Parts: sequence; structure tokens; C-alpha cells
Amino acid sequence: MKSLQLVLLSFVLAHGLRAEPGGIAQLGDKPYDFAVPGADGSTATLSSLQGRVVMLYFFSINEGSGAGTMMLKMIQKYTWPGFSKSGLLIIGVVRGAEPSEVKLFASQNKVPFPLVADPKREIYHHYAEKNLPRTYVIGKNGLIDLVSLGYTDDELHDRIENAIAKELGVKPLRL
Repeated sequence: MKSLQLVLLSFVLAHGLRAEPGGIAQLGDKPYDFAVPGADGSTATLSSLQGRVVMLYFFSINEGSGAGTMMLKMIQKYTWPGFSKSGLLIIGVVRGAEPSEVKLFASQNKVPFPLVADPKREIYHHYAEKNLPRTYVIGKNGLIDLVSLGYTDDELHDRIENAIAKELGVKPLRL
């Protein structure tokens, strides 16, 4: 029995948490609304972005193995430049971090899209109960089109970016 548990644990660690996430927010749901700071100091709400394709990315800078920050670097390198001119908006929600930490992190890492501090996990708990990173693609209709848990290159490039491309009506970044 112990060897079976080790095999299962090894499989999960090797392949990431790629099963369909069992979070609170699910496909087809209207996402929880919250304020998003603009670069110019203004504030928008998630609901005010309806009609746009939004990638909502939850990660941590203070907890875990660093998979969230690794995925963030890939988003900055591929997803943002590949889709921002087609209208994609990316919003990073930093679970468990204070606004000052998020501002410093964004500056040090040259993050080109808004990051929202969620120090008490108030936003996060409307989407999930545990585990990071998490990605939600919100379609032009204002509903959740994709839910993703964990990080692998294939998950980002194949599943998430393909969902974004489909919603934007453009070709995928990789075929």
C-alpha cells in the first residue's frame, strides 16, 4: 500500500496538478467582481471589463515552490506579447501579499499588466479554496471559459493560450 501511495505521489509531482480543478469558480460561472488598479492610478472593476477577454492569474510571491512565479515569467515572455495587441487583458492576483510587496515585486520583475494584492485571500476565496497557481480565462460574454490549476509548459501553451486564441478569434501562438 505504501508503495502505491509513493507511485501516486511521484506521478502528481512529475505531472503537476493537472486534473480539472475543484475550485469554487467553475466553467460558465460569472466571476466574482473586484477592483483592478490601473497604471494611471484609476480603478476599474472586473465586471466593467465585460466584452474583453481577461486572463485572471492567481499566484503567490511568498508561499510554495515558486511554480507561480515561474509561470508568471512565461506569461510575460509569451502570452502577454503574443495576445495583448489582440485585446487580451491579464490581471495577476497575488495571494497573501500586501500592496507594498506587490508593488515592489511588479517593479523588480517589470510586470507589464496589473497585479492586485490579496493579503487576506478575500478575492482568492471567491475562486478557490486551496492550491496555486490558478488561471481563469474570462470570455467576452463575461463568463469563465477556462479553469486551470498548476503549471506546466503544455498547460500554458496548449490549453490556456489556445482558449485565449479561440476567444479572441486569432491563431494560437503554437500549433
